[in-house]
Amino acid sequence: MTRTVILAQSGWGKSYATQDDTERNVENVDRVIVLDYKDEYRGLAKGGLARWAGIGRAEAQMSVEAVRHFLDENPRVVLARAVPQAEWQEFVAAVAEAVQDLDGTALVVVDEAHFVAPQRTGYPDAIEWLATTGRGNGVSSTWVSQRPANLDETPIAQADARFIGGFTSDADLSKVGSVVPYNVDVHNPMLDELPSTSRWSKPVQKWEEDGTTVGSEWIYSTTAGEIERVDSREWEMSTT
Repeated sequence: MTRTVILAQSGWGKSYATQDDTERNVENVDRVIVLDYKDEYRGLAKGGLARWAGIGRAEAQMSVEAVRHFLDENPRVVLARAVPQAEWQEFVAAVAEAVQDLDGTALVVVDEAHFVAPQRTGYPDAIEWLATTGRGNGVSSTWVSQRPANLDETPIAQADARFIGGFTSDADLSKVGSVVPYNVDVHNPMLDELPSTSRWSKPVQKWEEDGTTVGSEWIYSTTAGEIERVDSREWEMSTT
């Protein structure tokens, strides 16, 4: 069981990377719950890997027991936000609490995680449980964010695996640099080249056609010491 962060600035291809990672892991767990902040993962449902459900005000106000029953009946589901941010955070907390008592293993994907576990304003204990001790209960988690500077340190620091793309924000680069075991400048695509002491000579890049990102580079690293540079153009997904 792993805790993963997927971090990159807007337009780098986070949703593509997240869907690819989710698709690769869907057969490794008994349950998959994608908490979809911007309704970007319908492809998983269209591809037959999960059921799609919108979370409006009525659904967001369900009790933890009702959420637990829903997840028990729907082991693979994409839950798309249709409520204000504060209500969404409470719903995510209910999901995190409910999944603790479900049988089997689970993967919970938290999209736009800086709104769910913000750095400055605090968040429910159940969400912290998901980022910390959930793995010990058979619950893996993936935390996706375009603003790591605004994401609480706990999900980032507790991650066993990191999948990080490009940033031009100094604040975001600083937050990323506090956890990666290599020269963080590789994540700044504005640089022409990297110091000779760096593992790589060039920073990560992305490629666009007609204003649409068609590929991007990422650095994958783990707390076990794995480090790999990855090109998303080499990925193949069965879902759209």
